[in-house]
Amino acid sequence: MGWGVRFARSWDTREMRAALGSSLGLMLSLSCQPAVQVRPDVISSGDSSPVDAQASDSPPSFDASHCGTSAAAALDALTLDYRLWDGEAPPPVDIPWPVAPQCGTLSSTAPWLVLSGDGATRAARIDVASLASGLHRAALELRASDGSVFATKAATVRLFRAPRARTDRRVMVVGYDGARPDAVEAARTPVLDFLRRRAAQSFDARTQLTTQTVSAPGWMSTLTGVDPSRHRVEANGQYAARDGTHRTFVARAVDAGLRAVVATAWEEVITQIVEQSLPAAMVDRHFQLDPFAARWLAQRARTGSERLYFVHLNDPDAAGHSTGFSLDNPRYIEAIEGCDRNLGVLLDGVLSRPSVANEDWLFVLTTDHGGRGTTHGPLDDDNRRIWFVASGPSVTPEALGAGVSHMDTAPTVLQWLGVAIESAWALQGTARAR
Repeated sequence: MGWGVRFARSWDTREMRAALGSSLGLMLSLSCQPAVQVRPDVISSGDSSPVDAQASDSPPSFDASHCGTSAAAALDALTLDYRLWDGEAPPPVDIPWPVAPQCGTLSSTAPWLVLSGDGATRAARIDVASLASGLHRAALELRASDGSVFATKAATVRLFRAPRARTDRRVMVVGYDGARPDAVEAARTPVLDFLRRRAAQSFDARTQLTTQTVSAPGWMSTLTGVDPSRHRVEANGQYAARDGTHRTFVARAVDAGLRAVVATAWEEVITQIVEQSLPAAMVDRHFQLDPFAARWLAQRARTGSERLYFVHLNDPDAAGHSTGFSLDNPRYIEAIEGCDRNLGVLLDGVLSRPSVANEDWLFVLTTDHGGRGTTHGPLDDDNRRIWFVASGPSVTPEALGAGVSHMDTAPTVLQWLGVAIESAWALQGTARAR
């Protein structure tokens, strides 16, 4: 302690003042250095090409917590989900961008999702020409300079193109049980609306002619292409009189060496209507409620080698019986809209196939009867008026005239699959897709 005092006293006063002044000058010199300039980020469209630049120094008080909030609000307002046929392209989407330049880079994760503009005005467009048939996913991202993502917006394009060669033909048949055409048109059905943009169709078709409008004769006529007066099934649960010479389109396809898959929420479809004698190796059957049946069939479509897929959706009929077959009944409309969501799952399964760009797909949709009140059966217009849609990237769009029936399903399916239709089958329907 005494040594320390003696050491301090040995300093000359002028030397102490000089040392203090030198330290103070160094401190002042450091505090006056200009701020380090941050190189502005360059916006990328996903293929590393520059699209935009924002140059600005970051103020010391910049709060990055606002970046994610403002960017998420701007991106959430966008709709980037498209269903497209060959030749269709969505218009560019304007993006109001009230996000501070210091927040980072707005970029795309795929080259087909193209960004342009700068400052408070941006736009995103889909480069459809670069895409093949399939389910395509990408995202817009706001990334900070350290690579972290403040906000993101998914973009999806579902695209069907006609294949160059039409030799690999496949069919998916979707049956809506008890779905009146006026209720289908009143419901919100974006997936069916997409199919109808490229379809031969009628919403003024009729059921089979000679027996009550109930499910067993209706679906039997749909699958065989003949009236109940020939196949002899006239009521649910009554199959003893069935004339087995009138085979379903599933059996005709199997006879031609093609494999098939059938899913349903009404067990009689796979135990009575589709022939039990068909080899299990050629026909896979699945029984489950509508959403699960659709998901199962979609998975088979995603990975399978089958040429024919048939799913029967039962919810509209169940809702009609419980609350009424009416476009003024919300529960009935909701059931039809549920079918549309299931249809979207099915189409996504097809579009996810690795080979879909080389396949020529046909989608056939119809119903077995209408209804009135909480029942159906009479041969009047409320019960017999139905709808029929045959859609696909190679289909010639056409408003079908008079005489359309769900009996047109069998010849339409068989002709598309290349199965020769013999005159001895005496089909009463007409092939509607060309």
